[in-house]
Amino acid sequence: GVGCFQSRNKVRSVWAGVETSLALLHVQSKVEQSLSRIFGNGERRKFTPHVTLARSRRLTTEAVRPYLEQHGGFHAEPFPIEEIILFQSRLGNGGSHYEQVGVYPLAYGSAAEFDEGLFDGAEMADVYGHPA
Repeated sequence: GVGCFQSRNKVRSVWAGVETSLALLHVQSKVEQSLSRIFGNGERRKFTPHVTLARSRRLTTEAVRPYLEQHGGFHAEPFPIEEIILFQSRLGNGGSHYEQVGVYPLAYGSAAEFDEGLFDGAEMADVYGHPA
């Protein structure tokens, strides 16, 4: 389905949901652990796997409601994911600017290989300009 993240009746983004799996939760956990080591604090919001379809600062929940109702049953067939591409977003005039900062193949033979190869602290610290 589709939904939105909102704050005080203003829609921040409209998204398509992604089915949760153990593999996805594992990746999310590893990313969260790496970023927590660098920044010293974790994400407080509940993890909601999704693909962002649109961002807004001005739309109200009421304005978006017809779209959400019309597309609430959206479903796509599963497809393989071969890599994760990490982007850094920077807010600026005219919206966000995205820069690719890393590509992480998902061709690992075991969970241990995956853990060793994904998002090591030094690499993540370099991406975000913080000491590991």
